Amino acid sequence: MKKVILSTIAIMLMFVMMPFVRAIEKPEVTDHEKVTIYIFRGEGCGHCQNAISYFYSLGDEYADYLEVKAYEVWKNANNASLAKDVAAEVGTSFTGGVPLIVVGEKYVGGFGEGTGAELIQYALDYYQDEEYRDVVEEKLANKSYDETVETIAEAAISEGLIGGNAATQETGKYDTLIIIGIFVVLIGGFAGLVIAGKK
Repeated sequence: MKKVILSTIAIMLMFVMMPFVRAIEKPEVTDHEKVTIYIFRGEGCGHCQNAISYFYSLGDEYADYLEVKAYEVWKNANNASLAKDVAAEVGTSFTGGVPLIVVGEKYVGGFGEGTGAELIQYALDYYQDEEYRDVVEEKLANKSYDETVETIAEAAISEGLIGGNAATQETGKYDTLIIIGIFVVLIGGFAGLVIAGKK
């Protein structure tokens, strides 16, 4: 009975960890321009913090393919104006609801389970598309917004998700490796239970 309970716990843990270890197939690195993921965020917004935390934790994993830029819109009217114009261009409206995340000509409102992987897949698809159109870049080129842009690390610091020094910023890059390590240990434990159960 003890083995059955331990096996059940191991299987449950394996399924709990799977969403965090979803593999995304990367294309061949070419001389194509990097694709930018734009996060229009509000300071203190929980879903925005989840998005920032997710992209920050990726570290340099997709550095050859994409970059992430953030624009705070609740306290910055210029950034809000940009978000409104971009939203209209991608086929939605912007009334202050955040996060509004734009990749190329696609957008996602909000940030939930699976959203990060979906956005990365959009970016990787655009990376391979010679017809890639960056709506935000076009808006910025055609109109002066006097916007304030942040890197993902700056947005994470602004939200208090990480400290403001370089040593603390480096720790987010290893979160994915830690999760994979936990997953490997769980698989190993499960395999050990199966082998022990057969004896």
